[in-house]
Amino acid sequence: MTAELKKEDEQVGFRVFVGNLSYDIDTDKLKDYFGQAGEIVDCIAVKRYGRSAGYGFITFETEEAADKAVELKDTELEGRKVNVERATPRDENAPRRQRRGRGGRARGRGTRTRHEPSGELSKTTMFVGNLPFNVIDQDLINIFGDYQVEEAHVIRHFNGASRGFGFVTLTGEQELQKAIEAMTEVFCDDRKLVVRQAYEDDHKKKPAMEHEIVIKNEASA
Repeated sequence: MTAELKKEDEQVGFRVFVGNLSYDIDTDKLKDYFGQAGEIVDCIAVKRYGRSAGYGFITFETEEAADKAVELKDTELEGRKVNVERATPRDENAPRRQRRGRGGRARGRGTRTRHEPSGELSKTTMFVGNLPFNVIDQDLINIFGDYQVEEAHVIRHFNGASRGFGFVTLTGEQELQKAIEAMTEVFCDDRKLVVRQAYEDDHKKKPAMEHEIVIKNEASA
């Protein structure tokens, strides 16, 4: 495992998903509320059409802080009982099945993704570009948690760094079109996601990295 992926897995171990947020919640409010649990490394409230989409992710400095954050589940934040769950680190030896959930984006800065499509359009898979560079596979499942996701993966360089785009496979063509239409105005850390139908030749290529893991969603398995 590269140092980049090792660092990512350590961060995921201290990451929590926060759902059922008020639509007035922004990143600063989310950070202020969960700061009582401990030192926060990264915090983002996902936005859609310029306002909160109702969920986000927080990465803490320590596991103890992440555990304390989970204890805040069902407490009220601006009149709504928040849902708080731990994210799960990658199993590098085998694909890992994950249950469905709504989750967030993560921070990241960089140039806009460049990706040249080719081949026939897929009936079940979408391309997701302009991703913040610390978004991981499980985040993609959570981002599209309102839809029937089968699997998702972020494409990476050989050193483990994200290339800024990924693919999400849904259960059918109708579900794919619903997701594409609904997710065209989603922002992650002020980066507008590029969402479109994927090309078969692109998403079916063998992963460029031997250690790349495709996260599957057990809710649709």
